[in-house]
Amino acid sequence: MNVINKIIKTRWSWGRWIRLGLGLAFLMDAYYKSSGMVAVMGAVLTYQALFNLGCTVYSCASEETRKNPNDLTHNFKNINN
Repeated sequence: MNVINKIIKTRWSWGRWIRLGLGLAFLMDAYYKSSGMVAVMGAVLTYQALFNLGCTVYSCASEETRKNPNDLTHNFKNINN
């Protein structure tokens, strides 16, 4: 139930709505025409919309995991014997 609340309460942008609409349209088309490839495309788009995942310029991650796209600092591990 916690996952469903997180999906519903997160910010829904226009891109997310478009992905959801296209994904559901592809899934319906795949059901009526029995097309496996279209079903996979619809499932991927629907999954991306529901869980707010998508490939952007920086990486494939949700908006919550991307803290600051302009931050170029990294935590490197020092490997010395």
